[in-house]
Amino acid sequence: MQKLQDAVQPVPFAQMLEVILEELECDLTDIFSEFNETPIASASLAQVYFARLKSNGREVAVKVQRPDLQKTVEADLDLIAFFAARFHHYIARLRPFNLPAIVEEIRVGLLQELDFRHEARNQRFFNAQNPTPDKVFAPEIIGEFATRRMLVMERITGRRVDQAQLTPEQGKAMAQAGATSLLHQIMIAGFFHADPHSGNVLVTADGRLCLLDWGLAGHLTRRLRYTLADLFI
Repeated sequence: MQKLQDAVQPVPFAQMLEVILEELECDLTDIFSEFNETPIASASLAQVYFARLKSNGREVAVKVQRPDLQKTVEADLDLIAFFAARFHHYIARLRPFNLPAIVEEIRVGLLQELDFRHEARNQRFFNAQNPTPDKVFAPEIIGEFATRRMLVMERITGRRVDQAQLTPEQGKAMAQAGATSLLHQIMIAGFFHADPHSGNVLVTADGRLCLLDWGLAGHLTRRLRYTLADLFI
């Protein structure tokens, strides 16, 4: 599972470049003065590259979706839905689980995750209502370059939270900051990062936690938040 997070075999840059050019609708050199063709991370849905903007010299990270991924995912989902419908029809003990409805919910969430514009909106919203940016934050999205299959955001330098070299005191402080932020997201804001595995959490050089990959985010109603608060108490 960990290898699916950021260590998947990368797609050659020539193929990724086709996606980048289609999303930019211009030449690479029109936007970037530098572009490292070696991905810094390669996951199941996308690859991330470091680059520098031509307009202001800012260092950025460029997240690019793997080519033809949506067609593959939709074909796989159609196949899963076919079998789920058959199981639901022919195996009575599975009917209470409503497998077709589960597959449909997965389809909606996964296809939404493949539209990086949702991820960009999630990151912006989190940063806008985040009360502790000095402890936990999400990378800033460069707005004009947020498209369906590509995101450009501020470059974050750090180490995965499970690989960071921290003293016990630092580790305790990081854990407290992360837990406090997550509880605020769930209990107060009703909007939370729904995939906070170790590959999506970086410890930065200035001692903050950076939450990456906002493709999956959860929303909770006020009533449900009160119910969860009662449960915790």
